Formats: sequence, structure tokens, C-alpha cells
Amino acid sequence: NNTKFLGEAHFHNSKFKNGYFSNCLFDSVLLFNVTQSKRISIINSTINELDLHAAKVASLQFWRSRFLKEADFSSSEFSGTVDFRKCTFEDHINFENTVSGEVDFTESLFKNSAHFIESKFTKISYFNYVKFNNPEDIIFQRTDVSNVSFVNTDLSHINFLENVKFGSDNDGEILDERRLRYSDKFDKENKRSKVNVGNVLAVYRGLRKNYESKLRYEEARLFYYRENTLKRDFDKKTPTSNANEHYDMDLKKLIKLNESNELEFKPGLVLEDKTRPLNRIKIEILQNVASFMNMDYGGVLVLGIGNDGSVCGIDKDFKSFPANRQNLDNWF
Repeated sequence: NNTKFLGEAHFHNSKFKNGYFSNCLFDSVLLFNVTQSKRISIINSTINELDLHAAKVASLQFWRSRFLKEADFSSSEFSGTVDFRKCTFEDHINFENTVSGEVDFTESLFKNSAHFIESKFTKISYFNYVKFNNPEDIIFQRTDVSNVSFVNTDLSHINFLENVKFGSDNDGEILDERRLRYSDKFDKENKRSKVNVGNVLAVYRGLRKNYESKLRYEEARLFYYRENTLKRDFDKKTPTSNANEHYDMDLKKLIKLNESNELEFKPGLVLEDKTRPLNRIKIEILQNVASFMNMDYGGVLVLGIGNDGSVCGIDKDFKSFPANRQNLDNWF
């Protein structure tokens, strides 16, 4: 931990039971042909160059790491979880011919190009809240993305080339719609990250825009159909007046309701708590507002309600301000 590797760090043909590197600096790390390894964790680290070609590792973790040059994961096999949450890729990332279990790129930033050519996602994987600076250089080709969640990620300019499969029968039904329709079958995934109708409709709109811009109208029409079918079915199951009713409802009655696609409770707006940093809470608030804006009938966000449904108020939010600004006006 907290180590600087200023030259090349070679781990050719090595076997890791539990390799753990935290807050490290790697000038160049080569893990070529690392097989029969259970877990490698390189977290919150800076990596100048990475070669993990043809590796076989059960679990791989790069949480909050920064890749300055090319990161090569091609032709590797990961049977467990590959964690790239909150990573930054300054240069190219190569995921060609990679076989993986769960891959998580949530809140990662791709500043350059990435190739997911003939990649295999054998378990549910996440590209949620991902930012692509050069979306035209992000390539999916001959890849089945039926197990991939794209909630709150802009797909309108990504390059989906030939033989990219959406839906188990290539019917265009994305994973996020299945999570929404059959929530009892995706209890674990839905507890991990929320999905609502607004999220799913936004993904379909992005895909439709993407394929239309490339003159691939048959695929675009399929996503348009899925979008409208979902909207119609949702409107049947949930009266469209619910959100408007919430606006006018007495507050005491409102907070006794369960959270839904039109109603969300949060304990505060600006305070950090023991488990989540300040910025994370701010982002969650913005995500809720963005989701409501994707809904035809909006939604209601109530601040000052704890996760257990108790009334906690926003007094703690006030105390995060300087002494002379601890009042409602400044909070607004």
C-alpha cells in the first residue's frame, strides 16, 4: 500500500490468492498470462500503463483508479466481478474478446476510446452514470449486451456496429426494462441501483437517436416501439394523475406513502453521513430530479425523511452552513 513502482512491474505467470494494492503508483504493470488467480485489487491508484492480456482471474477490482495510458484486458477471462467504479480512463481501453462475469463501470469517465468487440458479459453488468468524452470512439461490435444496464448513460452517439444484440431474442428489450417489469426476479439488482420508467425511456430514446443518426431505421423503429409500449403499459398500471395528486396532498398523509416512480424521500440535501460522502448525496438528489424530468408527469421529492421513513427534518442541513447563514432562506 502507498507504494510507487517507478519502473516496470512484471507479474508474468503469477498466481494471486488475494493481491491487494491500495493508493499506489504504477509506471507500468504487466500481468500477462496471470492465471488461476482468485482476486487482484488495485484500488485508488494511478496506473500509467496496464497489460492484463490473456489473464484468468476470478475477481478484479480497480475502484477509483486512474489509467493514464492504454489498459489492455483483451482475451482475458474473469469469472467473478470486475469493479471499475469511479475509474478514469485517459487513454484507450481494450476489452476485445474478453469474457467476464459482472462488470461494473458505474460513474466511470472515458476520455478517449474503448473497444468492446466480441466481449462477453455472462452476468448482469453496469454502465450506469458513465461519461464518454468521445462517444464516437466507443465501439460495441459482435457483442451481446442483453445483460448490460445503461441507466443514466447517454448512448446517442456510441458506435454500436454489426451484430450487437439487445434482448434475449434480439427483440430490443433492454435489461433495464426487464428489471422494471419483473422486479421480483431482479430484487438483488434493484436494491443495488434503482430503476424507474423515466430511466428506461431515456435509454430507449438514446438508442433510437443513435440508430436514426446512422440511417439504421429498422433498429431505430424497434427501440421506438419498445419505448411506446413501455409508456403505454406503465400508464395502464399506474394512473397518470398520481404525481399531480401528490402535489396537493397533505404532508402528513404524503410521508406515510411508500416510495414509487413519482415519489422519493431523502433525509437531506447537503449533509454527508457516515456511509456516503457529501458529493454522493448531492448527486443522488440530482439523479432523482433528472429521473422525474424524464417522466411524462413528473414526480415529488420530499427532503427531511429518513431512510426508515421517520421524520428527521433539515435542521442538520442548516448546521452545515456558516453560523450567520443557518436559516431557511440560505438553504433555499
